[in-house]
Formats: sequence, structure tokens, C-alpha cells
Amino acid sequence: MPGYPHSESDGFVPLPFGAQIVPALGGPGAPVRVVDCGLVDGRPVVISDGPDHLVRLWDLASHRQIGPPLEGESSISVWSLAFGTLDGRPVAVRGHGDLTIWELTGHGRTERPAEPRYVRYNARGSIYAVACGVLGERSIAVTGAYDRTVRVWDLADGTPVGAPLTGHESVVRAVAVGVLAQRTIAVTGGEDNTVRVWDLSKGGRHGRPLTGHTEPVRAVAVGMLDGRPVAVSGSDDHTLRLWDLPTGRQIGPTMTGHTGAVRSVALAAPDGVPIIISGSSDYSVRVWDARTGEQIGMPLTDGRTLGIDSVAYSLLGGRPRVVAADGYGFARIWNLDAHRAMGPGSPTRYAAELPGTWTDPDSGDVYDLTGPLVDDEGGEWKYVDFDGFEPLVTDTDDPRLGLSVAFAHYEWGFSDIVTPGPPAPAFTPITTEECPSWGPAGASAAMAAEGRERRPPVHVL
Repeated sequence: MPGYPHSESDGFVPLPFGAQIVPALGGPGAPVRVVDCGLVDGRPVVISDGPDHLVRLWDLASHRQIGPPLEGESSISVWSLAFGTLDGRPVAVRGHGDLTIWELTGHGRTERPAEPRYVRYNARGSIYAVACGVLGERSIAVTGAYDRTVRVWDLADGTPVGAPLTGHESVVRAVAVGVLAQRTIAVTGGEDNTVRVWDLSKGGRHGRPLTGHTEPVRAVAVGMLDGRPVAVSGSDDHTLRLWDLPTGRQIGPTMTGHTGAVRSVALAAPDGVPIIISGSSDYSVRVWDARTGEQIGMPLTDGRTLGIDSVAYSLLGGRPRVVAADGYGFARIWNLDAHRAMGPGSPTRYAAELPGTWTDPDSGDVYDLTGPLVDDEGGEWKYVDFDGFEPLVTDTDDPRLGLSVAFAHYEWGFSDIVTPGPPAPAFTPITTEECPSWGPAGASAAMAAEGRERRPPVHVL
């Protein structure tokens, strides 16, 4: 949704959605599925990849795309994306069967993005997960694949480092890189329900498999807890577990609360307080106290999402932010300071005053919101909120379960309240002079472009 000037200083923080900062990244012309965070040219950025197989950089402060998209060979679904460094320079690394590597220095100052370099995965199977780190003086990528192996690659020349690491009995779905006793390690999760630790300096296993999950492990992250190296894992069994890496023992209780598969996790310590962040197919992002295993505050939810595929953590001006990519091609950003201040509850509405009419900037459709909202199937709706960018409606009694009125119009029709606009203009490629910002509206255009069928409403708690 181009044309909305925005920066975080504008103060758009819709509290009913867990202190989300709008607009979201991505959208119909720049869909997002996986994200990571890092620094490029000294500023915090979000790196994203999506179903259009284009890697994009986004300014975390302005929510605007930086420079042109990064193109590379890809004909299959995007599975993993990692931010790394090569000789101190930022790079983006994508795992999508093979590895693709892009140099990011100066990307926002050029009209011609860096040419990709490829690492061909010639073994049986293909790469599913990737993470970046440093091994000695080498910048490396560590991958997990369908052939059950974990492999280490030199980012400088794309050559393998050592022999494949074997032990998983099924697909390796998640990888993280960390340090244990001053040695570089990898932590991996697989469809064999286990978490495994690898000493990359020795090229072998470290300790026994970490067991306890009852379904595939799809997410792992590493960090520190009170001076000790730890790993967190998330599984299709809806739970998270925290592991002490020196001993291989589970720390504290199993974290429960998600009602869907845990697809992504992150470890962080804003203001020195260790936390775990998790994203799930149950449409929520949750924040946990790493010391107690208790959930902090309310789940971060938005009725406009379709599951959370990827989460990342970053600092902006020294303050914590969570970036979460959802199943509709958006990456939503939450302010953890505001989330912590809210406690377990939230206001019922963000907008002090609801506008009576709204024009969809994508379609030009004009919505009259002053009277009853009845869809073309006879369903009754309520106009519950306005987040500064689009009206939100619901057909439930919970005002937090808001859908974009444009999306509801596409799915169920609101013929009596909509005056159709002119045909939407063709998408214009983004340039470095004017990087448009795509907000959370425009779901109707996205659904139409992808030819999706109608489905029941998505409601989350």
C-alpha cells in the first residue's frame, strides 16, 4: 500500500494488537514469509524473503523498503534466510535447495543490486535451514537438509568445511550457531523430534541428543542465561524447551500455551532480562521469561494474520522490537517496551474516533461505515477499530479479532456499503529515490492476485 508516510516517531502503536507498530512490512507487491534482522550501513534493517523469491531490505525505523529487491535462482518455496558477515561486511544468505549469498554493503545507494553467488548442494536432498557464524577466522554458513545431514560452508568461496555431520534420523528443520567453552557450535532440530549439538571445531557431535519433544522440532535458537550458554527449541507439539548446553539438561518447566506448532524462536535480553520469543501457527507471537518459563503479558496477535512463519529480534535506538512474518505476506513489528507495560490485558480499541468513510488506496473502493454492516451472505459485522491505516471489522463479540474491511469485503462481500473505485494502477518497481511503504491493508488485492478460494473467517485469541 504505497503512499503512507511513516516513521516510528509518528506514534502508531495499536494497543489492542499487543503494541504493534503499523504499517506492516510487505504486502501484495512485496510479500514476506521469512525474516531476519541485522545492521547494514550502520542502520537496523529487516531482511525478508517471500513467495515471489525476492530478498528485500527494510528500514526498521521507517518501515520502508531499502533499494531494489535482490534476485536469485529459485523455483521452490523459500525455507530459510539468515543475516551474516563476510570479512566484516553484511551478507544475506538464503537456503532454498541450494545456498544463495548477497553482499549488502551500500545496497541502499545503488540502483543495481549485488549479483548473487551460489553454493550448489549436490548431495541427495536439498537445504532447508541455514544459520551464519564464525569458525576460527572463517565466516561460515551451517545448513540442515532433507538428506538428514548438517554441513558447514565457507562463505568466502562456497566450499564445504569438513565432512557432513550425521546423526539425525530425519529431515533437519532448524539450525542455530553459537559458542560453548570458546568453541563454535551448531544446534539443530529435526523431524526425529530431537535437538542435537555439534562441535564445529572438531567436526563431530557434542554430547547426547536432547530429547523430550514428542513431535518434529522446527525451531531452535542459542543465547546466554545468567552467564551460561543455552538453547531454546520449539516443536509441532506446541511446546518450547530450554536447554543448558554444557550439561544437555532441560532448564525449568516445558513452556506451554501455544495451541499450534511452534515455527520460530528467538532469545534476547532487553535491559538484561533474558526472554524467549516464539511464533506459532496459532496466529500468535508469545514472550516468555527465560528464567521461570512463564509467559510475559498477553500474546501478540492480529486477526489479519494467517499463522506466524518466522520471528526475529532487533534493537532500534537501544529499544527492543519483534518482527514476525505471517502467512499473508506481511511482517508485523511489535514494541516490546509497550507490550511489557500493558500487562496481561489490553484496551478494547485503539482509535479515539472511528472515521465514517474510508477509501481503499489499492482499489479506490469507498466504504460507508456509518450504518449496519451486513455481508452478501447475510452475516452481521461490527466496526470495531481503526489502526491509522484501515478500518477493522469483526463478526464476533471480541473486538480484538479484527479483520481488514477490505479483506472481509473480498471474502464475503459488502455490496450495500461499497462504491467501487477505478481499476488499480499497475505495480511500479521500487527505486532508491522513493521507497514506498506497504501497510496491512490491501488483503483483497493480494487474495485476488493469488487466486485464493474463500475460506471461513480466521479468528484468534
